[in-house]
Amino acid sequence: MQTRSWLVVGVLTLGACGGVGARATLDSAVDASVEVATVPDSPVPEIPDAPVVEVPAEVPLVDGSITSCSPLSFPTSTQQASADGGAGRRYFPPTRWGLGPIVGTGCPGYGDCESVAPTMAEEVAYDLDRLAANDIPITMYHFDGFAWSNGDCSWALGDPLRARLQSLGIRALVHYWGGCRATEAFDRAYAGLGGVLAGFYFDDGTPDELAKSAIDWAQARFPGDAEIVMKSYRYDQEEAASVPGLAAYGHTCYVNDLPTDFGGMRTGIERVLSLASTLPAPFNEFTGYDATQADEETYFRRIHWGAMQPVMDHSPYQHASPWEPIYGRALLEDYRYFSWLHHELVPYLHSYDWQAFETGLPILREPDAVNYTTKVGDELFAAFVTEPGVEELQITLPPGTWIDYWDTSQTHSGTITYPVPLGHEPIFIKDGAIIPMQVSRAYTGHGTLASAGSLTVLVYPSGKSRFRYRDDAANRWIDLGAEAAGNTLTLGSYEAPSQPLLYRVERWNSAPAAVLICGTTVMVNGPPGQPPSQSEDAVNGAAASAWFYDAAARRLVVKAFPGAGT
Repeated sequence: MQTRSWLVVGVLTLGACGGVGARATLDSAVDASVEVATVPDSPVPEIPDAPVVEVPAEVPLVDGSITSCSPLSFPTSTQQASADGGAGRRYFPPTRWGLGPIVGTGCPGYGDCESVAPTMAEEVAYDLDRLAANDIPITMYHFDGFAWSNGDCSWALGDPLRARLQSLGIRALVHYWGGCRATEAFDRAYAGLGGVLAGFYFDDGTPDELAKSAIDWAQARFPGDAEIVMKSYRYDQEEAASVPGLAAYGHTCYVNDLPTDFGGMRTGIERVLSLASTLPAPFNEFTGYDATQADEETYFRRIHWGAMQPVMDHSPYQHASPWEPIYGRALLEDYRYFSWLHHELVPYLHSYDWQAFETGLPILREPDAVNYTTKVGDELFAAFVTEPGVEELQITLPPGTWIDYWDTSQTHSGTITYPVPLGHEPIFIKDGAIIPMQVSRAYTGHGTLASAGSLTVLVYPSGKSRFRYRDDAANRWIDLGAEAAGNTLTLGSYEAPSQPLLYRVERWNSAPAAVLICGTTVMVNGPPGQPPSQSEDAVNGAAASAWFYDAAARRLVVKAFPGAGT
């Protein structure tokens, strides 16, 4: 079994050449003021209005004059698409929080309890305590089986647990075996949970008509803010009759209960990839679901698989939490790292999810169920390790140039042989990519605690690039752009986003001679600009436009505010 020494060493320990996959240790990067690791921008029950962005005064230029930026141009088709959200091809719109990370239990009715507590309420409280202690984020808790209910779809776990979930911004996804088979039953669940209720999780025996009625009820009660998880491969067979229902009504489905070994992992990947064009977000409960616990090597590989799915869900039958004593500390670090990475990628994933809602295009693209690879959107590519004892993989990349996530100094194309130590599973970034993220921790190396409240935008400059970002708070598309020519770079957006932008320009080889910031437009090595800040963290937390160049990481960080200085 292979581990990497840099996985758990140092306050912010970098991989080779300071790649974006830099990790921080469990002890060093937790903010002591954080009570529980939850998603700060998902309050319950209401969807917040667009946040008010404080527009700072214009920053004086180095020479004391004011120079205007030259904004990027966007095609007319892009402008029209940004203004019009589209009619929607899918049956109901997706949520951000529905993508996870998710944790769940069926204890005591379905699966063993991890704690000594005899009730589901106590088990869930134990999980929430451990998630908080280890600073692991979740957006939704899955109440599996029937122990959550009195048998008639009414909430049986008490008001204190409901209130705790609400205070943490965690939604409750409840299994329909709790007696949820009609609209009056759904009303009883709502009476007990209120806006904490996320929706319902269906299983064997669920006709498409019931799923549709649950979706209709949820969308009437929580327009655009509910989730229904359907089931594929019911009774362990892909019934031909189930596919039309998934295609017509489904947003997300799980691919049935599978073993925790590598064989179960391979089957899960095959099933998810086979459904990539049927509905937007099929998923496999990434740690498996049977009476055995995954061994440590398998667990490492499964964490990577979970994080690179549209939905990251850890809802095992046999308790298999990463903090259990049978697993080493490095695995807990890995679980936390990839949980935060998935959480950070939600703006990216949700943009593709919303695109799927409007156009029917899949999130998982060019899936290969033979070699266990897929593009996640157009900018990310992942290859999964599905056998024990593997030290390297032969990987055929999609056309073009791809950047190594773990060491951004390295680029690849074609077919390569790639080392795969535990915790270093293959992820590649398309050269020229723009990737929007929500960052509020330092674990992954994509920002710091001070990044919270801004939209982090990773930029890998190469010619002209565009990304369509779904800004839910503004209820519209925001086009993000980058244009690189030689040592000059222009960044910008079409329409103003609802948050400040934190551009993180990777692979920028030298300190800029000038950085001019006008609203969300940034010009690098162009007209005279403002002086740099003293550190990245100073930029991340700045109340006005600012920039900093990190020579060791070859990274330019720029904070820009919509409307400032335009």
